[in-house]
Amino acid sequence: MASRKLTHIDKEGRARMVDVTEKSETFRDISIEVIDSGARIEATARTKAETGVEMEAMTAVSVSALTLYDMCKAVEKGISIGPLRLLEKSGGKSGHWVRHI
Repeated sequence: MASRKLTHIDKEGRARMVDVTEKSETFRDISIEVIDSGARIEATARTKAETGVEMEAMTAVSVSALTLYDMCKAVEKGISIGPLRLLEKSGGKSGHWVRHI
């Protein structure tokens, strides 16, 4: 198994931001489906850059869920958000990965 390391931690163990100034443009798509007493939100993000783009998709889902909460809180304060999880990722160093549900 290849050695894995945290990309946002420097050699001294301190948190650091990753330089993304050279990132290419990214395609994003969001779908919201009303289910039972909630919603299923999925986001797709694609890029041609050599970087993990899953954080953009997960951020899109998070912001969408918070927006739905903001829109519905007048009628229901006890809304829960979650779980938030990556369903599939392809490309990059880790190759293709699919969550088995």
